[in-house]
Amino acid sequence: MFWLDRVRNTASITNYKTPLIPEHVEHCLHQSRANPEHVIFLKNNVIHRPNYALKSWLLCYLSRTGVMSPEGVLKLHVAMKNVAKQDRDLVEKIIDKCLFKTPHEPVETAWKYLSCFRKNQPQYARQINHI
Repeated sequence: MFWLDRVRNTASITNYKTPLIPEHVEHCLHQSRANPEHVIFLKNNVIHRPNYALKSWLLCYLSRTGVMSPEGVLKLHVAMKNVAKQDRDLVEKIIDKCLFKTPHEPVETAWKYLSCFRKNQPQYARQINHI
């Protein structure tokens, strides 16, 4: 029964406006043990105080999509791949603002990056991160 609920929840996660990549969703749910409903809330930009499992899911997802390493290092060349030339300087400045300047735990880096980027440039945040 638990597995069936998980499959239903994964389907609702991947059927939103900007679809998440299903195989990454499932892999990261299994690895992080995050609540699938929290991932849906994250997708809909509703989470304000995430738990560690959700942050772990986010880091896993960003690393599986190639945007960030498992160590929490942003891969700028991957992130900027689909950004229009006229917007690149602006987006790079926003991304730089959204990253810690000192070492932090990778899950915290992933969370700060996504939440800040969404706040400052929601269009590209969704496009680049598939969330």
